[in-house]
Amino acid sequence: MKINLVACARDEIKNINEWLVFHRALGVDKIYLYCNDDDPTPMLKTVFPFTQGLDPFVEFIHFTGEGEQKLMYKHYINNLMRSNCWIGFIDIDEFITIKNGGTLGDFLAGFEGRDAAHLCWFNFGPGDNIYDPPGFTTQSLTRRNRHAMPHGKVFIKSDVIDRDWISEGYGTFFHGFGDLGLERKHKPFSSKTADIATCWGDDFYHHYETNFGGYAREYSATMQDIAYLSHFQMRSFEHLIRRAKRRISGDFADQSRWRDMVFHNNFWDRIAPDNEVEDLFLRDCGLLSTRFLSSGKDGN
Repeated sequence: MKINLVACARDEIKNINEWLVFHRALGVDKIYLYCNDDDPTPMLKTVFPFTQGLDPFVEFIHFTGEGEQKLMYKHYINNLMRSNCWIGFIDIDEFITIKNGGTLGDFLAGFEGRDAAHLCWFNFGPGDNIYDPPGFTTQSLTRRNRHAMPHGKVFIKSDVIDRDWISEGYGTFFHGFGDLGLERKHKPFSSKTADIATCWGDDFYHHYETNFGGYAREYSATMQDIAYLSHFQMRSFEHLIRRAKRRISGDFADQSRWRDMVFHNNFWDRIAPDNEVEDLFLRDCGLLSTRFLSSGKDGN
């Protein structure tokens, strides 16, 4: 099955090509890039080589509603989604991390009998960087929290998605949840209760509902051996200031926490858990080798 990623990008020009090259090397077939910048021209110029050819790696869409992430995802589902493919709705600060040396396709092949596979976040911290570190994110930021977060993202089979159900719903289907009312909570993709697997093959909802506060901690070592999402949510104190200045609108409304850190002057204390341990896997895995970086420059 083909693998598609759908992503919303705002203020990500510096990091976008690293993210594209990395995920192409991991085996992603196509990325639908929703540019949410007020002026899409700089972003389009940056990713232009990836948009060329008969079946380009990147399909570029300018979406003007600031922070309307769910509307972007629904636009993709209603207008661009293909049949018989895996879909991941992830962000530019999230890097899919597969630990067995295989591709994303190799990993997802183990879930052909399931509706979706869930990957938890490991949050990577800024280290002691006041300013954005030079070079690539995956090469310069190597400290993360010791234990996984209970939340993450799901990779969904397109054929289990009911367009009408998604259009009417208000849940976060890309996290694996429908509307938070009890009747639809476990029905994110259709009227059917979803069969979502953890990365090690268990029932995701069982672990999430019976041991929300502890399952991710308990299975962190297992995830580290199989797969997770490396989440570079904060790269430096400078990055914090940029995030704090961002207009809080649409689905960005929950990001007021970054402003709170500035106002209360507690950023380094709050972010300390994301700097607990060193993780060099992405730095050393070779997906950003010279060969792939060169291919990213010309889009071939």
